[in-house]
Amino acid sequence: MNVIDYHEPVLLKETVSLLALKEGDVAVDCTLGGGGHAFEMSKKVGTEGRLIGIDRDGEAIEYVNHRLKDSELKKMFHIVRDRFSNIRKILEAESVYGSVSAIIADLGMSSAQVGSPKRGFSFYLDGPLDMRMDHGSGPESDLGGKTAAEMVQGFSAEELSAVFTQYGEEPCARFLAERIVEEREKHEFLRTKELAMFIEKIYPKKMRSGRIHPATKIFQALRIFVNNELGEIETFLPDAFAALKVGGRLGLITFHSLEDRPVKKAFQNWENPLLNAHLPREIPLLEKEVQMRYPKKGKTIRPFPQKPSIEEIARNPRARSAKLRVIEKLEK
Repeated sequence: MNVIDYHEPVLLKETVSLLALKEGDVAVDCTLGGGGHAFEMSKKVGTEGRLIGIDRDGEAIEYVNHRLKDSELKKMFHIVRDRFSNIRKILEAESVYGSVSAIIADLGMSSAQVGSPKRGFSFYLDGPLDMRMDHGSGPESDLGGKTAAEMVQGFSAEELSAVFTQYGEEPCARFLAERIVEEREKHEFLRTKELAMFIEKIYPKKMRSGRIHPATKIFQALRIFVNNELGEIETFLPDAFAALKVGGRLGLITFHSLEDRPVKKAFQNWENPLLNAHLPREIPLLEKEVQMRYPKKGKTIRPFPQKPSIEEIARNPRARSAKLRVIEKLEK
């Protein structure tokens, strides 16, 4: 097996603490990665509990199975290769949907994925312009759709501009899209460094931001689009909350505003259903009547997101933009 560099999971102690797991609980790690959160959670639920791990990346599955090979924990783990948006189907097959004690999803990229040139996520490493999270070997390697190269080569300037704007919030989206379409007539953009170097060469100097590489937002936008990351989150959130038992907790770790926005909105709606209620103004209702009609479904565990400590950021720079939100389910 290849050695894979899975760094320390972000907000590990804080996450496991806020999930409040007990012996015998059922816990789900929806972004298994190197198994950091999952292994720590398994210590809390004990040998009488269950730990279900989900990941769309075949290399992550292989890595965790290797870690479990001679471990006593192997019998309590069940690992599934799939998208976390399919959590309902996965947990129904395990006969635990609606009775899960804790669910965690780390929505960021793993160090192993970013650090692998063949995956095409980094503009600092030369590799094929792929960016599929579920890229790998074996019959299940085609869970994803188009590669980033297929997008860059096949999308019109208008389509690329829309992707760069919506998923990268790139201020020069239109300009960059048009230049890319012009340049690809001369040669194809098939590798990460080719695209990154071209963007760096043409990016307007007055629009540059400090030490941030000009290709940062373009690569983010391509990755999010290729993997349908925001669509995955939107599908996942209601199904994950419904999978919890009363008193169960859902934790989400996000790394940028595009990920955090739908998570924050969902938590607010579960804690305060009146946000989307349409109450008739002409009919007076007592507070008790309103609460009966629109009961709270959840309670956030902390009023503000948990952020990493200065010590963790110094030890693991990847953690610097992380936010952890945790909510507890109050009723079915």
